[in-house]
Amino acid sequence: MKYHRSSNRLVMDLLRALQRHGPVGVTRLLTAANLTHGRLQGMLKGFEENGWAIQQTKKGQATWTITGRGERVLADLTRIDDVMQDHGLGL
Repeated sequence: MKYHRSSNRLVMDLLRALQRHGPVGVTRLLTAANLTHGRLQGMLKGFEENGWAIQQTKKGQATWTITGRGERVLADLTRIDDVMQDHGLGL
């Protein structure tokens, strides 16, 4: 059976990967968050627009870092997920 992650779960997984591994390149994020390249690029663009992550380039290598706002979003989503899990649900 194939496991389907909700949009909220994808956001949590990517924010968590940025938190744990950042500053981190796209290749590492692909593995850590288990996303396709196209999906990852779209999500990172949205994260940057929302102020959840920033991209930095050094020596031609782009890396991504979670911001304070992204940390707060992750904390909020984690609390919501914990409550939902307590009730037999999940994000």
